[in-house]
Amino acid sequence: MAYKRGSKPYRDHQRQRLMQLGLSDSQVIEQVVTDLMRCGCRPREAWRLAAEFTQEETAIRFNNIKTDPDMHMRGSRICEYEKWPHGGVRPSIRALKILAEIYGTTWVRLLDIEDLEAMPVSDRELFLDAGELRESPFVPVPHGSGIGNPDRKSRGATDQGDVDSRASARTGRGSLGPPVATVLPVQRAIVERSGGGLPSEVTHFTGRNAVMAELRSRIDAAASENLVVGIYAIDGMAGVGKSALARHAAQEFSSQYPDGSIWIDLYGQTPGVQTRDPSSALEQMLIQLGVPPEAIRPDFADRQDQWRQHAQGRRMLLVLDNVASSDQVVPLLPDAPGWLVLITSRRKLTGLTDAHPLSLDVLTFDEAEHLLVKLMGEARCTDRNAVSQIVTACGRLPLALRLIAGRLRHHEGEALLDVGSDLADQTATLDTLAAEHLSIRNAFEWSYRVLTEEQGHIFRLLGWHPGPQVTSLAIAAMANVSFAKARQLSRELSDHNLLEQLPGAEVPGGPRYQMHDLMRLYARELADSAEQTVARSEALERLAESYIKTTDGADRLLRPYVAHDAQVEPPDRPMLGFRDAAEARIWLTVERLNLLECLRPWRRPLQPPNSLLYSLFILRISAFGPMSDQF
Repeated sequence: MAYKRGSKPYRDHQRQRLMQLGLSDSQVIEQVVTDLMRCGCRPREAWRLAAEFTQEETAIRFNNIKTDPDMHMRGSRICEYEKWPHGGVRPSIRALKILAEIYGTTWVRLLDIEDLEAMPVSDRELFLDAGELRESPFVPVPHGSGIGNPDRKSRGATDQGDVDSRASARTGRGSLGPPVATVLPVQRAIVERSGGGLPSEVTHFTGRNAVMAELRSRIDAAASENLVVGIYAIDGMAGVGKSALARHAAQEFSSQYPDGSIWIDLYGQTPGVQTRDPSSALEQMLIQLGVPPEAIRPDFADRQDQWRQHAQGRRMLLVLDNVASSDQVVPLLPDAPGWLVLITSRRKLTGLTDAHPLSLDVLTFDEAEHLLVKLMGEARCTDRNAVSQIVTACGRLPLALRLIAGRLRHHEGEALLDVGSDLADQTATLDTLAAEHLSIRNAFEWSYRVLTEEQGHIFRLLGWHPGPQVTSLAIAAMANVSFAKARQLSRELSDHNLLEQLPGAEVPGGPRYQMHDLMRLYARELADSAEQTVARSEALERLAESYIKTTDGADRLLRPYVAHDAQVEPPDRPMLGFRDAAEARIWLTVERLNLLECLRPWRRPLQPPNSLLYSLFILRISAFGPMSDQF
């Protein structure tokens, strides 16, 4: 049944869902408050509604708590407090502290950015000096406030403001403006495939000269004519090099777009990972443009308008990678001059009527040979007949060629002719793929067959990993090995070109890796056939336990004022520690999709210990979007 967002039935429904997850009363209220603010409520109204008090009931409780006989509260005055600064009456700090006591929170959490912009300087200084501010991710920080500056000292301001003092009404809702300070560290840290700056150039990129020439010609023409937006949809079979071409083109053209670049993976063909919905993608792109998470509108149509408004007046490059369908990508297109949009998909996106299609086939024979020689070195490729046999066996697919070259670099004594014959003899196929993918399967099998038993076991387990990216910590949990061993195995699989290390700024938890979609599917097939049935549940249970303990550690830093559940036992193996709340927040951000995917199998019904992970994480993920957007 659908409920109007923010209504009493909606709140009751959300409350019931949260209670079924085992959240405490205070945790339920906190989540409902966050959800109501996403629905457009100001913080003072949101806390009152979450506590299920009417304005009159709040006034009665206020009068029972106050100590100043001159302060007499009425329900209408509570209403005025909730309206301010858009009309209404400015609440004094004394009044805010009493309201916070009624609602079971702190007074700084009853304010938002618009309050801070309109309040007197003395009140703002008290807010900025509040000890909670530096740790709570829910508290708004005005741009340029100096938060995080260790040299900033308390002004020692006194409690100012009169319950009856009126502020001049402001018109409009205020600018969405610059990002709040608490968002900036996360934005700087996230430079990865799921959303952020451009990934690095593909090593030894080869061929695609005709496609690149067409792109250059069209982009130059669009720039001279100041066209609305240049959209180029790159399609082709798996492993043909769509993302590699997009990375190469983005690196070449990025200098023409001075306002920056956004790369976002829509997980259209990633096995085991839910396709990213347009609303979630819009949220991530708005954050990359500097919009504070709390200012992102919950309604999908409003969010789309917000994205297009912020796109105006900018010259930027946008890459939408791994697209499932035209419907997924249409809401994400900026309706503004000066943008370049590159899209990759395994499907021809015929629904994008304004896009220029660029269909990729396998490399030409000469290009494929040239790529293999560049990857392996001229000295290794003196037997051109053997090189040709390998190229033929790999179907001239860049992915297959890179896999084979990666293995040959580590086995210098292997005769190329033997390798080519060995590949040509492989006839098994991935049942779920069409015949055109035979050569990829051959390359996968050959690369897998030379792994050690331990490496092969880890490779198979990663086929069961529920999220799109992995770290050594996740591998350590799933395989029940030490972190040092997991880090070693991660590097070894990366050396075999079975894992790709993602570029980007250093983030908590160490390097992040991903598998090509088809490689992931192949690993899962191997795991289903070679591993014991109970191994999957045990591996995922250990992974969930690791996430529980790390999420709990992050939560304790981010919400030190909340009593934490004692049932989270000390870890029996090394887990990730955070130096401060900023690191904890970054980790929760980069692990967001992994955590969501880890929760999905137990969503209905939840089974211990995942209900605790669900409870912890749902409180943290609410900082990045409405709960209904995530689940």
